[in-house]
Amino acid sequence: MLKHSRFGDNYPIPRSEIEGIPASSEYPSRATGSRTIAPKALQRSFERAADCAISLAVILATLPVMLLIYAVLRLQCRETPLVVRGVKPPFGSPITVLKFRTRHAGYPRNPTRAGKFLSDSGLERLPYLFSVLRGDLSFFGNASLIPGSVEQFATSRAELPFSLYANFFKRSVDVLLVLLASPMILLVVGTLYAVVRSDGGAGFFGQRRVGRYGKEFLCWKIRTMQPNAAEMLKQHLAENPEAAKEWEENRKLADDPRITRIGKILRKTSLDEFPQFWNVLKGEMSIVGPRPVPADELRKYGDKDVFYKAVRPGITGLWQVSGRNDISYEERVSLDQTYTKSVGFFSDMMIILKTVDAMLKRTGG
Repeated sequence: MLKHSRFGDNYPIPRSEIEGIPASSEYPSRATGSRTIAPKALQRSFERAADCAISLAVILATLPVMLLIYAVLRLQCRETPLVVRGVKPPFGSPITVLKFRTRHAGYPRNPTRAGKFLSDSGLERLPYLFSVLRGDLSFFGNASLIPGSVEQFATSRAELPFSLYANFFKRSVDVLLVLLASPMILLVVGTLYAVVRSDGGAGFFGQRRVGRYGKEFLCWKIRTMQPNAAEMLKQHLAENPEAAKEWEENRKLADDPRITRIGKILRKTSLDEFPQFWNVLKGEMSIVGPRPVPADELRKYGDKDVFYKAVRPGITGLWQVSGRNDISYEERVSLDQTYTKSVGFFSDMMIILKTVDAMLKRTGG
C-alpha cells in the first residue's frame, strides 16, 4: 500500500491504483505487455497541474487587489491583516488556510468596516489561492469548509479535497450572474409588484428562514397569498383532517385556498421568487442550493441538517429540477445532501439551465 500525500499520511491508496494495474481480470495483465493507466490517478495528476496553473495565474492577476486589501486592513485594524485558519479533514492531517482578517482581534464579534464587505463579497478568501498552490485545497474538490462540523458530512475520499469553488468562486459567480441579469430582474419584479399591489395588500412577503451555518435571514418573495393567509390556513387545517396530514408531511397543500389567482400563475412559473436575487446580492442566499426553510421545518432534516447548513440556500436547486411536486420530503432531504456533497461549477450551471426549462414549461409550484 502507498500513501497519497494529497489526502494525508494516514490515508492508504492501493498500489494497483497508483501504478494503473487494475485488479479485475477483465483488464489485460502485465504478462501480455499491456499497461493501463488508472483513470483516477491520471485525473488527479491533471487536476493538480490545473490547480497550480490556475492558482498561479489568478494570484498574479489579483495581487494588486490583495495588496490593497492588506493595506486597508492594516490601517483599520492596526493588526495582522492575515489570519490562519485550521481545518481538520475527515482523513489525514489537519491543514491550515490563510484568509483576510474581518474582525478585531480583541472583539471577535465586531467586524471591521472593510471586514463586513470582504465577508459578504467572499474576498476574505482570496488568500485561499496560496493553499491551492501548495496542494491543500483544489478547484476540483466537492466539499465545503464547515467550521466545527466538517467531519460530520465529509466522510469519503470522493468528497476530498475541499473545493475552492464552493468556498469562494461560487459567491463570485452568483454576484456576477445577478448583476448581468439585473435589468431583466428589476423589470419583472417592478411589474409584478404593481400587479400584486392592486388588491390592496403588500407587494412583497418576507419570512424568516435558516441560512448558512444556521444563521436566520429575511427571505423575500412576491406575495402570492391572501393578506389573511395565516388565519385561512389555521381554519382550513382545522376543518380538513386530510389537508392537515398533507401539511404535516410535506409542508405544502395541493389545493391551497390561500393562494390568489395571480399567485397560482406566479408559483407555476416561479416568478414569485425573483426578489430573492436581492438575498443573493446580500450574501444570504445563492442562485443554486437547498431551498431555504423556516427553523421549525429544519427539524424535519434530523441529523442531516448539517448538509443544509453547509451551503447557502438557493433560489433553485437539485430538488426543484428533480420533480419537486412528485417526491416526498425525505427524498427532498436526500437531494439536498447529494447537492452539498457534489457542489461544483458545471453542476450548478446544469441546474440553472434545467430551472429555466422548468419555468418555461410551468412545472413549478
